Amino acid sequence: MKALWVLSPLITISSLASGCVTLKPMPGGEGVLLVRDAAAVATCRALGGVRVRNDPNGEFAVRDQAASMGANTVLITSYTPALIEGEAYEC
Repeated sequence: MKALWVLSPLITISSLASGCVTLKPMPGGEGVLLVRDAAAVATCRALGGVRVRNDPNGEFAVRDQAASMGANTVLITSYTPALIEGEAYEC
């Protein structure tokens, strides 16, 4: 019983800490701009679609995915509670 009292706070702390992990964008992802206006990418070269789960780190994931394609801008086409979708561009 004494072991349970000792372990209980440790389990609680480790559970809370694991829920607070925050992703950072990868080096190229930091410079990716997210836009909603198609005019912002009118003179840019389309590289393909991006689609990620919308969670607390969803915008980082969009930037990272676009950067891995060589993009520096993403036109967001859909932003729902479940998904973030867009087109990656090199501008």
